[in-house]
Amino acid sequence: MKKAGIIWSVLLLFFFSCRKDAAIFPLENTRYLVVVIIDGPRYSETFGDSTLQNIPQLNRIRQEGVLYTNFRNTGVTATTSGHTSLLTGVDQVIDNSGNELPDQVSFLQVYGKTYNDAKNVWLITSKDKLEVLANCKDPNWNNTYLPNTNCGVSGRFSGYREDSTTFRIASEILRDKHPHVCFIQFKQPDAAGHAGIWQDYILGLKKSDEYTGLLYDQVMNDPFYKGKTAFIITSDHGRHLEPPYGAGFQNHGDNCEGCRRISLIACGADFRRNVIDTLAYSQRDFAVTVAHIFGLKMPAANGNVMHSMFK
Repeated sequence: MKKAGIIWSVLLLFFFSCRKDAAIFPLENTRYLVVVIIDGPRYSETFGDSTLQNIPQLNRIRQEGVLYTNFRNTGVTATTSGHTSLLTGVDQVIDNSGNELPDQVSFLQVYGKTYNDAKNVWLITSKDKLEVLANCKDPNWNNTYLPNTNCGVSGRFSGYREDSTTFRIASEILRDKHPHVCFIQFKQPDAAGHAGIWQDYILGLKKSDEYTGLLYDQVMNDPFYKGKTAFIITSDHGRHLEPPYGAGFQNHGDNCEGCRRISLIACGADFRRNVIDTLAYSQRDFAVTVAHIFGLKMPAANGNVMHSMFK
C-alpha cells in the first residue's frame, strides 16, 4: 500500500506539473522565440514594391506564416524608441544615443523571471547603443533577470559593427547555446540610408534579407527548435517619403507614412500559413502578443494581442 501511495503521488505531481505548463504556455507547440529586426527599411522598398526584388527571402518566409502589411511604429520613429516599443509594449521618448534605459521592463527580463531562465535569453545587435534594451529604470526590475548581450563591437559605447559579424555571432549562438528567446538586430539599411547613397541602402536591405533567410532556415531545420519555435521578423521604423511629400530616404523621425509604416512576418507551428493581414497593428501590439505566447504578465504594456497570427 505504501508503494502504491508513492506511485500515485508521483503521478499526481506529474499531472499537475503538465497542467501548470499548459497554463503558462497558451499555444500548443511554441516554446521558443527568435526575433529578427531589420533596422530602417522603408515599406516602399520592401512589401510595398510589387517586384519584391529587394526581399526575396522575406517573401519566401512570409508564405510560411502571416504577413502584416500595415504594421506601424506609433511612437517616436527613431531606432532606440522603436526597439523599446517592440520589447516593452510602451511607446517612449527615449535618448537615441544609448545614454538612457527604457522606463518599462521588456519581455526579455519578464521571460527570464517567469521561467527562471535568464541564462537562455539573448540580445544580439549590430548597434552598440541597443544594449540598453537589456535593462530598464523600473526599480522592481532594474539590474535583475538580465539577458545575455552581444552588442556592437564590444558593448555599449564601443561602436557599431558590421552585420556580417552579427550574423556570424547569432548563427553560432543559435547553434551552440540554443537560446530560448533570441532578439537579433541588423543595422545596415538604416546606416547606409543615413549615408545618403541609394545603392548602398538597397544593398544593405538585400544583405539583411539574405542573413534573415539563412537564420530562418537554420532555426527551422535545427532539431532543437523545429516545430517548437516562433520566428518573427519586423523593423523599428521606416524612412521619410520622397519629395515633395517628404525629405527623402536619407533620414527618418517624423510622423510621415514612410517613417511609420513597416511590416511584420510571424511563422511557426502554431501560426497560420500564407496569410496576408492588412489591418493596422502597432509595435506595442507585438510586445503584448509575445507576452501572450509565453504567458507573461507585463502590466505596463498597452497593446493588443494579434490573435490573427494563430491557427
